Amino acid sequence: FTNKKADCKYHNENLVESFVVRDLKPGFTKESGEVDRYIIGRKVYNRGDFGYYELVKVFEGVNTKGQKTFMIVQKMLEDKEAKSYIPTKFEKESAFDKSTGVYTLTQLSPKETELSYVYKAETEHWILNKEVSIPQVFSSISKSINDLVKTVDAESTRLTRDIASN
Repeated sequence: FTNKKADCKYHNENLVESFVVRDLKPGFTKESGEVDRYIIGRKVYNRGDFGYYELVKVFEGVNTKGQKTFMIVQKMLEDKEAKSYIPTKFEKESAFDKSTGVYTLTQLSPKETELSYVYKAETEHWILNKEVSIPQVFSSISKSINDLVKTVDAESTRLTRDIASN
């Protein structure tokens, strides 16, 4: 779905393509503190061809300590949910039945940010539930998180703190 000439800045060995859809159908109401909402379409290959859509919501706020926070919530969508937001290009096919990810960024000081990440996934897939496969699943998740942190680190050195915090 992505133009073959597009330059991909961030590589993941299992991700074939990922695209953002911002032109959402009308009818949803933003939640308190929500500053952005969009859909990500993902095509994945890992011992099989998979595809799914995720709803991403971004929240901005202040915690009980008065620190500025950003929370990014990702949720894998069922086909009916995805179709309520966008005209879909493919049906959900995933080894996971459900998945959610929550990133919380907390500004500790002008030069320090804390990152918290919580990932939850559910599957009934027989091979993913086998004892021999579980280490591979966790290794893949861990590698993705490490790649994310490396990317954030690389981008933060490229940009000034003032630009990154705006």
